[in-house]
Amino acid sequence: MTVPFDPAAPLPGPGDLLSLEASAGTGKTWSVATLAARYIVEAGQPIDRVMVITFSRASTQELRDRVRGRLEECAAALAEPPDAANRALDPALAALVTADPATLALRRARADAALRDFDQAAVFTTHGFCDSMLRRLGVLVDHDPADRLSPDVAELTRQAADDLYLARFGLAGEPAFALATAERWAKDAMLRPALPLVEADDGAGAARFAAGVRARVDREKRRLRLYTYDDMLARLRDALADPVTGPAARARLAATYPVVLVDEFQDTDPVQWEILESAFLGRSALVVIGDPKQSIYGFRGADLPSYLRATAGGAQATLDVNRRSAPALVTAVAGLFDGLPLGDARITAGPVRTSAATPRLVGPVTPWAAPLRLRVAPGDEPLAAAQARELVDADLVADVGALLASGLELARPGQPPRPLGPNDVAIIVTTNARGQALLDRLAAAGLPAVFTGAQSVFASAAAADWLALLRAVAEPRTARVRAAALTHLLGWSLDDLVTATPDRLADLALTVRQAGLLLAQSGPAALFEHLADRRGLAARLAGRPGGGRLWTDLRQLADQLQRARRGRDAAGLLAWLDERHRAASAAADESTRRLETDAPAIRMLTVHQAKGLQFPVVYLPQAADRYPREPDPDQPFSFHDDAGRRWLDLGTGRGPERRDHLARYREDEDGEQLRVLYVALTRAACHVTAWWVPTKFNTAASALHRILGAERGQPVPAAVPVDGHSPVAQRLPDGVAVELMDPLDQ
Repeated sequence: MTVPFDPAAPLPGPGDLLSLEASAGTGKTWSVATLAARYIVEAGQPIDRVMVITFSRASTQELRDRVRGRLEECAAALAEPPDAANRALDPALAALVTADPATLALRRARADAALRDFDQAAVFTTHGFCDSMLRRLGVLVDHDPADRLSPDVAELTRQAADDLYLARFGLAGEPAFALATAERWAKDAMLRPALPLVEADDGAGAARFAAGVRARVDREKRRLRLYTYDDMLARLRDALADPVTGPAARARLAATYPVVLVDEFQDTDPVQWEILESAFLGRSALVVIGDPKQSIYGFRGADLPSYLRATAGGAQATLDVNRRSAPALVTAVAGLFDGLPLGDARITAGPVRTSAATPRLVGPVTPWAAPLRLRVAPGDEPLAAAQARELVDADLVADVGALLASGLELARPGQPPRPLGPNDVAIIVTTNARGQALLDRLAAAGLPAVFTGAQSVFASAAAADWLALLRAVAEPRTARVRAAALTHLLGWSLDDLVTATPDRLADLALTVRQAGLLLAQSGPAALFEHLADRRGLAARLAGRPGGGRLWTDLRQLADQLQRARRGRDAAGLLAWLDERHRAASAAADESTRRLETDAPAIRMLTVHQAKGLQFPVVYLPQAADRYPREPDPDQPFSFHDDAGRRWLDLGTGRGPERRDHLARYREDEDGEQLRVLYVALTRAACHVTAWWVPTKFNTAASALHRILGAERGQPVPAAVPVDGHSPVAQRLPDGVAVELMDPLDQ
C-alpha cells in the first residue's frame, strides 16, 4: 500500500527497499538530503558509509550542497535547548531533537563529525560510483586500474567496421552492402552497446556485422587498455554476477555502503538497476526516489520498464505536497491530465496537495491572472505548419513584451513584491531550431533573451567557423583559405571575396599563415585573442542578432581547443574538433554551452534542459506542434518487447517484423511525449501560456491536443483528429482559460 512519505518515520533498515514516488515540485532533493542526514545523525552511520547516487554532475554537486546544508540544520537544532529547538522545526528535525540528553549529545557529536569530515561524503554520479567500485574491488573484477577512460571510441569503431568489411568482402565479388552502410551500422550499435540487436531477415546480416564490430572494438580497447562509460557499468555488473567472485564482490559493496539512496531513479537503465539490485537489494537499506511522469531520457538509455519493475517490490510512499507552484496552477495542471496514463497505465498525474507558501503574481487584473492560458488561433481551417509557427511566434513575442510592461509583480513568501522581470520568464521549446528562431525574433523586438540551444558547443555555428579556419591553416589551399575568410573569425563578406584585388587576396593568405604560426607557438586561445583584437571581432558581433551567443561559443571553443592541444598540430586539432562536431551528442559535460550574458534576460530552453528548473512564468509555443516522424529505412530505432526488454533495430528489417517493431517504437515515443508535456507544464510557479493552432499534420499527434481529446479512463490515443476538438469546444478544468488570438495584433 502506498502512503504519504513521512520524513520523521522510522528509517528503512538493512535489507529494506523503500520506493518514494514524487511529483514535480514535491521536494525530491530535500527528501534525499533529509534521509541522508538522519542516517548519519540519528542512526549513527559514518558519512562515508551513506551513499547518495544521482545521474549528472550538476545534480551531484547540488546534492552535496543540500546534504551539507541539512547537516548544518541538524547541528544548529541540536545546539539549542530541546524546548526551544522544537519550535518551528520541520517534522524530521523536530523528531531528531526529541530525545534524552545523552542521545542529544551523541547526535550533536555525530553532526559535528559529519560536517568536519564532509569531504569524505559518498555522493556520486552513477558512473562515478561504478568507477570507484571497480578500483575498490581489485582482483574481484575484470578491470585494470591502469586502464584509461576514453569517453569516445568513434575512431576505433570506424576502424573496426572497415577491417571487418575488408575481411568479408575484400576478395569477394560484389559486396552485400556499401562500406558507408557498414560504418553507420557500427556507429549505431556502439552508441548503445548494452542493447541486444534484432536479427532482422534483411539478407544483409546487419546485426551479425554490428555484433562483430562490437567484439572487435572490445578486443581493441583491451589491447589499448581503454574503457568507456558503458564499460564501467558492464564490468561492475559482470563482476557482481560472476559465480566465483560475485558473492565476495557483493558482500564487499554491501559492507562498504550499508545505506544507499538513489535520486532521479526514473532515469535509471537496465544495467544500472542490475548493479544496484545485485549489490544492495536485500543487504543494505536501499531507498530509490523518482518521478516516472518525468521519465523523458529514453534517448540516453533511461528505461521506464526497469523503473516499474524495481519499484514493484518493497515498501512504497509518495511525496504528495507541491511546494513549487501556486495552488491554482497545480489544480489546473492536475485537471488537464485528470489521471490519464502517461505511456503506461501505472503512471498517472494524480492530484497532489498544495502549499500556500509559493510565489504568486500580484498587481492589476491581466490575462496572466489565469494560472494556465491557451492561446487559440481564430478560424477552423487547418494551416500549414510553417504558417502556424509564424502566427504563434509573432503572438508570443507580442505577449512577452506586454507581460513585462504589465506592471505585474512577483511576491515570494516572506519577501516584499518586486517587479516581474525578464529573468522570471522562460520559453520552453522542443527543438533547437525553433528556439533559435524565437531568440532572433525576441532580439529584433528589443527583448533580452538567452538560449543555450544545443547542449554541446561542438554542434554550434562557432564550431563550423573554427573547423574552416583550422582546415585552412592545416592545408592552405585557395578554396580553404577563402572559406576561412567567410567565417566570423576573419570577418569577410561574400562581396569582399568577390571584389577582392590580388593584393588583398595575398593579404588574406598571409593572415592565414600568420594564424598558423601563432597557433603552433602559443595555441588556440592566443590565436583567438589575436583575431579578436586585430579583426575587431567583438565589435562586429555586437552589432548583429545573436552576436553575444556567437562570441561566447567562439571563446569557449578556443578554451576547449587549448586544453586539447597537448602535442597536436593544426591537423590534429582539426581531427579532434571534427570528430566532436560530428558526434556532438556524445560530448562531455564541459562542452555544455556557457550563457553569453549575466544581465537579466528571458531564458530559452529545451524541455530536457529545463527539467529540474523552475520559473515564475513559462511559455510553451510547441505544446500542440508535433510531427510524428518515423525512422527512415536503414535508420536505427529502439523498442520494448512484451516482457519490457529493450532492443535495437538497425532499421534493415522488412515486412511484418519491421511494422511490429515500428509500432512498438511509436508507442514508446507517444508515451514519452506526454511526459515531456508534463515536465514542461510543471516548470512554472505562477503561470503558463501555451498555444493551440490547427494544422494539417502537426496538431493531431501533439501531446496537448491528445490530452484535450482523450476520453477519461482510457489510454491516450496516438492522435486525435483536429476537427471538432478545438480547446474552445472542450470542457476544460478550472484554472484553464482560452483566448482567441486577434489577427490584427500580429
